[in-house]
Amino acid sequence: MTRRVHTMGDQNNGQGVINVVHQSKVFSESKLVSTSGDFGTTHDAGGLDGGWAELGLPGLPPAADAAHDQNIWTTIGNAGSKVFIGGKPVVAEGDTDSCLHVRIGGSSKLFIG
Repeated sequence: MTRRVHTMGDQNNGQGVINVVHQSKVFSESKLVSTSGDFGTTHDAGGLDGGWAELGLPGLPPAADAAHDQNIWTTIGNAGSKVFIGGKPVVAEGDTDSCLHVRIGGSSKLFIG
């Protein structure tokens, strides 16, 4: 399956946007390509309540909610563990971030898979 590579400014399905990319040498469409461990913006948990609603508890526990704060959640690239930059896996469409949201969209010119 071919997947779009993610770059600075791309988002996950919770609208968390990659805003810190640690590598500085590989670009797609003039934007830095994201690797595992890059950071993103604050965003809503967006339905990822871990079953708390079913227990009658309001929202996420503080620790889980904080997992969606800026520079707390990170990208987790698995890209089939075949594509690396500086020893870190490249992040691509379909990868799951540490906040449990999924990477959507991505570069229109650079694909892996």
